[in-house]
Amino acid sequence: MKQRIQFYSIESIWHMPLLLFLMVIYLGGTVVGAFAGILREDSQEVQQIVLHMLQTGTQTAPVLQRLAAVLCSTMAWFLLCILSGLCVPAILFCSVIIALRGFFLSFAVAVLMVAMGAKGIVLAMITLGVGAVVSVPCLLLTGAAVLDTAAELQRGQRRRYFYTLRRHRNAITICAVLSILFAALRVPLENVLLQWFAL
Repeated sequence: MKQRIQFYSIESIWHMPLLLFLMVIYLGGTVVGAFAGILREDSQEVQQIVLHMLQTGTQTAPVLQRLAAVLCSTMAWFLLCILSGLCVPAILFCSVIIALRGFFLSFAVAVLMVAMGAKGIVLAMITLGVGAVVSVPCLLLTGAAVLDTAAELQRGQRRRYFYTLRRHRNAITICAVLSILFAALRVPLENVLLQWFAL
């Protein structure tokens, strides 16, 4: 019974050295993204574009359409991470995906902070931070499960990848569900954000 619980739990992934490796990769991506965002010089243009997109998007797009867009962008990272296990070497492709996730997230936060100051930080926390606070750790856990599975497959056995990945299916499912729930919170919070910006 104890082995069965460990077989399907997140705890087994949490103690993997691969998870620590992916954390370092993600941190590197965030550092590069932050510097790239801070060094941009078109802060006023960015501010106008962001405010225009936020206003028109929340006022004209149906709620279900906005919700679908947020959920699709969240799950796209998970699908790319899982599919990276089919590539050779999996550790390279998975690391690139994790690094890009950190880069784009910190880049957006840095650009908003430089362009809009305190309001940019609040904007980033609502539109990005609410979902990222859960989706990023879940993505790292999924990446560790993917690399652990790919490491056990010898060359020419990639067709058994999804079958072998099944041992982590419970952890991956939990991560996906939590990420979807927290990402969905962005849609109702955008209305509050519009009022705060007095658009």
